[in-house]
Amino acid sequence: MFDLSASTVAHLAETTRQTVHHYFPSMHELIFALADDLTVDLQTAGSDLDVDDPQWPCLYAERVANVVLADPVTNRQVLLVSASQGRGMAAATSETNRQIAPALKRRNPVAADKASWLTLTLFRGTLFTWAAEQLSDDELRSNMRDVADVVVTQREIWTKAATN
Repeated sequence: MFDLSASTVAHLAETTRQTVHHYFPSMHELIFALADDLTVDLQTAGSDLDVDDPQWPCLYAERVANVVLADPVTNRQVLLVSASQGRGMAAATSETNRQIAPALKRRNPVAADKASWLTLTLFRGTLFTWAAEQLSDDELRSNMRDVADVVVTQREIWTKAATN
């Protein structure tokens, strides 16, 4: 990733360096664009899941793991480089809340924004730990399931608190 150049991208994309520079004036911008695309893919991974299914958080966690593991070498690097350059995975967070919060409100109208934030925050911690090669691919899947369980438990607590 650190050796990425417009020449390399142009060669792989079968285009010219000028075309690459037209769309991405710097390699940082290219990496951020990749990070943004990955973030959106992660955030929308479960958009077709039934939010009324009690297993929704676990199914969503599995989808998120599948997204990053589809191209683990690249995705690890994109996550780490974008985070180290100050972008993290925040580029599409407001869009995420617009997409995920309505689904969470249908599933559990109590604190949908908090549930969305909790899910994304916990997933990010697990994803960055995996990206830093502190977790194997199997450990990533296991930790994602653990995160989903935390989300389910927290939502139950919020629901009970709201009814008391």
